[in-house]
Amino acid sequence: MSPGVPDGVVGDALRLCVSKPARETELLEALQAALEARSTAQPTSLGEPGVTPSPRPLRVLVAEDHPVNQQLAIHLLERRGQRAHVVPDGRAAVEALRRDPYDIVLMDVQMPVLDWLAATRQIRAWEEVHGGHIPVVAMTAAAMKGDRERCLDAGMDAYLSKPLQQKLLFGVIEELAGGGSEVSEQAPVEVTVEEQESVVDEATLRNRVSDDPELLAKLVEIYERTTPELLSGLQSSLEAGNVKGAFHAVHKLAGSLTNLAADESSRIALHMQDFLRADDLLAARELLPGLVSALERLGPRLQSLVTPG
Repeated sequence: MSPGVPDGVVGDALRLCVSKPARETELLEALQAALEARSTAQPTSLGEPGVTPSPRPLRVLVAEDHPVNQQLAIHLLERRGQRAHVVPDGRAAVEALRRDPYDIVLMDVQMPVLDWLAATRQIRAWEEVHGGHIPVVAMTAAAMKGDRERCLDAGMDAYLSKPLQQKLLFGVIEELAGGGSEVSEQAPVEVTVEEQESVVDEATLRNRVSDDPELLAKLVEIYERTTPELLSGLQSSLEAGNVKGAFHAVHKLAGSLTNLAADESSRIALHMQDFLRADDLLAARELLPGLVSALERLGPRLQSLVTPG
């Protein structure tokens, strides 16, 4: 099993529950006071401002099934000097932890095969026999009422919003992997999204990929390759009244759109996801034409960013 949190190391742990959707600037402002207590940001050896080198390389297991989210997580972690390994579902995460040592787990809340809560319970059961404690952090695109309690019951340590914000991500990883480990007793931070109709927030997107044109092109390529199947599955599921299938498709689509800072289409997809979560199939169906139109505007805009001129 992985090295656990050292006994007696508590410190002023950054233990946070953060809800989403939320714009990057709003999240950072809302949490600035907490982050300032441990912020010692200096340029990295690569000369990237605002990125603090990790005190020691950590082995991070990322349980995430969507390729866009996988690429962004790997980019952020490796840029920090961490060693990231990605698995596509909860069962693979449990098997990886039984096989190799890791310092922390980032666990998506919507995964196939074995969900986030069941996977965490299996991890904790394994630890009861073999010892140790590895911090498990949930990654959620929309924190819902009761998520904190479910985290606690399953033995999780914290949960973060997606898309991952690097300062918050690194603060939580390094605090939990090196010091305390428990879900915050405070309520989730409430952040309101400004509903902007921009097709793409270009500044946010370029900042998210560290102004790396190759990474941006790769994310756009993955989006273009995976979206037709997701959209087709969403449409057919809505027509068939398959709420579970429609939710799964729109959840993955919303993850891509949010990571790409596609404001207009991601907002519609997230609203549709909320309706499906509430089993309101009629309301979800009514959003489909607007989502399709927004995606039609998004494609050319993304292409203009990766092939300027």
